[in-house]
Amino acid sequence: MFCLGLLHLDQQLLIISSSFKIIVNCSMKKLLFLLFFIPLFFACSDDDNELPCLSCHNINFTNEYTGYDCDVGSMVLCVDEWISYPCFPEGVPYGSAFQPTLSHLNAIKTLWEDNGANCNLN
Repeated sequence: MFCLGLLHLDQQLLIISSSFKIIVNCSMKKLLFLLFFIPLFFACSDDDNELPCLSCHNINFTNEYTGYDCDVGSMVLCVDEWISYPCFPEGVPYGSAFQPTLSHLNAIKTLWEDNGANCNLN
């Protein structure tokens, strides 16, 4: 009778164990689904916080600050993107790569427009 009781107890544990495995497996699948698709959703969603960019055309002048002949035609510069170019105004780094701020882009826009370029900052 004692052995029969243990056998019955083992069967109940087995049933509970199997049910637990199903619940855990189901929960793990949901968790993996969420961990994969939530970041994917945000990565692919429309980004309303786009960084401003300066787009200029007809760039053709000699930069008095650097002495460089700035005859490039068109160029696009964006905030926080690494750039290095000798056609920037005084106060804007030009000798090594840097990440421009909105203030840098405004200064560049002013210099380039003063020298005949058509620029748009958005």
